[in-house]
Amino acid sequence: MKVLLIKPKTKLESSVISKAESLLPPAGLLYIASSLRKANHTVEFLDMDFDCNLQGILDSFKPDWIGITSTTPSFPYAMEVVKKLKSMTSVPIVLGGVHASSLGGRLLEKYKHLDFVVRGEGEQAMVDLVDGKPPASIPGVCYRNNDQIIEKDMTYIDDLNTLPFPARDLTFKYKYRDSPLYRRTEKHATILFSRGCVHKCIFCDYQTRGRPRFRSAENILTELKEAYAQGLSDFRILDEFFTMNRPLVKAICEGIVESGMKITWNCQTRADALNEEMIIMMKKAGCWGIQIGVETGSPRVMELIHKKLDLNKVPDVVKLLKKHGMFTTCFFMIGFPFETMEDIEKTISYSRALDCDMVTYSRVTPFPATDLWPLSGLDEFDETTLKKLGIFSNEGYFLKELDLPKIFSRAIRSFYWRPKIFYRLLKEACLHGSFKRRIEYLQVLLQGSHL
Repeated sequence: MKVLLIKPKTKLESSVISKAESLLPPAGLLYIASSLRKANHTVEFLDMDFDCNLQGILDSFKPDWIGITSTTPSFPYAMEVVKKLKSMTSVPIVLGGVHASSLGGRLLEKYKHLDFVVRGEGEQAMVDLVDGKPPASIPGVCYRNNDQIIEKDMTYIDDLNTLPFPARDLTFKYKYRDSPLYRRTEKHATILFSRGCVHKCIFCDYQTRGRPRFRSAENILTELKEAYAQGLSDFRILDEFFTMNRPLVKAICEGIVESGMKITWNCQTRADALNEEMIIMMKKAGCWGIQIGVETGSPRVMELIHKKLDLNKVPDVVKLLKKHGMFTTCFFMIGFPFETMEDIEKTISYSRALDCDMVTYSRVTPFPATDLWPLSGLDEFDETTLKKLGIFSNEGYFLKELDLPKIFSRAIRSFYWRPKIFYRLLKEACLHGSFKRRIEYLQVLLQGSHL
């Protein structure tokens, strides 16, 4: 069978710094592509941020099946694509991705052009559909049985080592970019070491992620070596805290050093999932930057968002990272429905007191399948609303009595308008990475100076 996989157009309507934005390959679709290939199916990939010629690829490739991924903000664009496709072909269309996982069969009720919705991790489900198995027998697949919508629970891959590596070769025709803040060369790629989450933060779609599952160190190292042989030497690890598995971190770092690969990489994690021994190992294996999700400087808000992070321990971890030369970024969120101005001031003061190199302040945004969503009063089918969801949106969904844009501007100035911070960023921009990355980093600094 021939399968066309599509990523719909994602409009980058950022109100902040355009040069700092990333446009990354869709990791989920690339895993599905490699799984389909493993099952002896032929796969073509269309990224509509670069190529919108649907008719052209239908005529040239003539697919038997079409799969489309979608985040929540990109969902309205995905539905535009589905509608166009149904006017051009009768090929069955399958929707996956986090929005499909969140809403499931309800999407089939509203959007008659959709044939199937896959909830959860869709590699095996997509293969089973294309292989011709009855939808009723496939976990995670929501479908129509005459006029009845058949709903399914989430499906997950228990053994991640059974998955073939993502089909990166399908992306080489497109000019993807990662922010210069998260890469050091143009020979750059993203990679996943694990899936799932053990925490239940109210701003996260943890309900769609499943329990934590980790690939083996051998499996990860084999993929790194394969990518390295393709000319890729700089990696952004997309996991949110793979460092919670300390034996895995140790094995990966030792394997990178023993292999002789000259790679650089950065990752994100929790402050309580790091120690000095691990930081030293990661540095030796090529890690240059770590991003830490802190979210708030208010102990009261920390408890209410269910993150369970001890704010008294974060400064010590940041000091360790700086001691060993790690470029350190901390993430914060402002605008929780129960925050007070006093809580926000604590976040701004706390972020400034941390000795990190960079911070980001994101507007609290509710998404379906998060505990924040029921508090938002938003309609999960209102496409105008969905398009505006995202961390770069100007809109505050809670605390409407406060001037959040003004608060954000003050927070940014408070942190960045200091000589030591500007010096660190200038040093990172001028001394590290490829020439192109250095130029783009300087452009980010210049754009940011106007905030």
